[in-house]
Amino acid sequence: MAKKFEPYRPWIPFNLTGKAAMTEHELHAKLVYAEALLIRALLTFIQDQSLFSFISGALKIKECHDLFLKLAKQNDPSRFSSSLSHDHFDSGVRLGNGAFNLMISNLPQRFIRYLEFAGFSGNREFGLRELEKSATSDGLRAAFSALLMLSYHTVVLQVLG
Repeated sequence: MAKKFEPYRPWIPFNLTGKAAMTEHELHAKLVYAEALLIRALLTFIQDQSLFSFISGALKIKECHDLFLKLAKQNDPSRFSSSLSHDHFDSGVRLGNGAFNLMISNLPQRFIRYLEFAGFSGNREFGLRELEKSATSDGLRAAFSALLMLSYHTVVLQVLG
């Protein structure tokens, strides 16, 4: 009995064509995971003021930022079973990307240079546009987007000038 030829399989498999497209439920699960990761990172900053917690929180925020960017690239209405499901997903992705852009754009310029080196980007106009699109949609996170815009215009602009 001859041994059947098996092709070479690397220890770490990779695919040049990319992974299979995620399902609707997987996309929503990734969105909820990104939101939960952001909350967990913010709580890490609040809980402990040590250098270790700062680095840990920064890594979680970077992972969350990357997740929101990946989800924005996969925001295609044809992948969803209903328009309402897409509206919920779209409002969440726009809320995440808008909040990150708005938050980073309000930091001092010396911090922005370091963050851009680490892969973050911050554009105030883009962030406000994304939040406005999310707030005017029929999505689940529209109210939170509107609340974030309201607090930005009433509190943050008054404090930062």
